[in-house]
Amino acid sequence: MAVSPGRRPSDARDFSDPDSPDDADPSPLRRLVLAQLEEPGGAAVRLLTTAALADDEPLGPDAAAAAHELGLDPAPPPLFSPDGYLLQSALGEQALADGSAHTLPTSAVVACNYHDVPPENRPDVERRLRRLRDLGPTVDLGSDLAAPAPGPRIVVAFYDSYRDAALFGADLCHRLGLRAWFFPLFRRPDDEPGAAGLSDAELADLATEHELCFHTASHTRADDVTEADLAREVTDVHARLTDLAGRPPRVGAWLGGSRFDERHLGNRTLRGLGVPHLISNWSLETIPDARAERHTGD
Repeated sequence: MAVSPGRRPSDARDFSDPDSPDDADPSPLRRLVLAQLEEPGGAAVRLLTTAALADDEPLGPDAAAAAHELGLDPAPPPLFSPDGYLLQSALGEQALADGSAHTLPTSAVVACNYHDVPPENRPDVERRLRRLRDLGPTVDLGSDLAAPAPGPRIVVAFYDSYRDAALFGADLCHRLGLRAWFFPLFRRPDDEPGAAGLSDAELADLATEHELCFHTASHTRADDVTEADLAREVTDVHARLTDLAGRPPRVGAWLGGSRFDERHLGNRTLRGLGVPHLISNWSLETIPDARAERHTGD
């Protein structure tokens, strides 16, 4: 479709709302992910890793059968597509339902992601995270995600600093022996009235047991970061998280859950700051090193 200057197109991988009535409807990916937020206990998703993406079957031998059951064609569908995310969600749910790590391939990661958690949903969240805990340990962010892992690992993430949800999640994960990842915001977006609710003191306290991760100041997409707001949205946030946690953030995420794309200033800045990993809707990947890429291309 034709797009006016300054207007973002809505396409299959675009997580954002349409920018104007002339744009396409919200993408299938956005509709799917937002629907998952309504699940009382949250939704599980099998994340690709840098190591898994090097395999011939990055999602394992059960992916084709699961895709067929979902009615996806081709089976399995292309990676990093809405149907690919649908399949990864089904595989994550399958792993929790089976309650066994034996069905998961090496280097598999199963994640449960949360934003706000209403009080009536908390028993369901606890039941789900107990099952998730039984699959394997939390991903070690000090490890090399490009190297095969000895077995499945897990991620529990809380986004956007919904205060009550974050404090509940931190306490629950402490009791379950899980190291949760928190992706805070520092400026409340207009469409998220409950977000950015954690104080610096509360974030510093969370960091004593859990991981503080980068997610911009006010909920920004990687391709929206400009020189004018780079400090506010990226470099100042990185410095603030480093001060609060006593170490730099080791993983980042953008609004929309996009993968690393060095064409965008925000991504190049994260790499320059030394953030080693980026989590997207589909994957948890090592941010590629520009020097290594140039050397490979020589």
